[in-house]
Amino acid sequence: MNKILKILVSLLILTFPSFSQTVTGTDSLICLPSKVLREAIVDIKKTDYLETEIELLSKDTINLKSIITYKDSQIVVLDQQKNNLTLEINSYKGIDSLRLETINILEKEVKKQKFLKKATGIGGIILVILVILFV
Repeated sequence: MNKILKILVSLLILTFPSFSQTVTGTDSLICLPSKVLREAIVDIKKTDYLETEIELLSKDTINLKSIITYKDSQIVVLDQQKNNLTLEINSYKGIDSLRLETINILEKEVKKQKFLKKATGIGGIILVILVILFV
């Protein structure tokens, strides 16, 4: 930016009659020191290079933004999958807890039935013994 300003100021100053050379006829001639011209040419080339670099960087930025958008959409999809799997896991946990409750109830029922079976067997033996003793 500073160099461009120098070039513009140089060109403006050089257009004054004290710095410029007039030629008879329709042609005009401006004399500049070779150092100033070299700096101007270098600055113009740098400006062209920088403009090209800005365009390339803009394209890179657009490409990177599209990649980020794509990655963000993948993240959203994976988050949805994670949420669905979490819900599925929770439903299986609920099913598992119901299964464990059912197992506990059935184990209690089995114990009760075993006790009743033993009690019936012991009661039958006692009844047979009593019948034998009192008959």
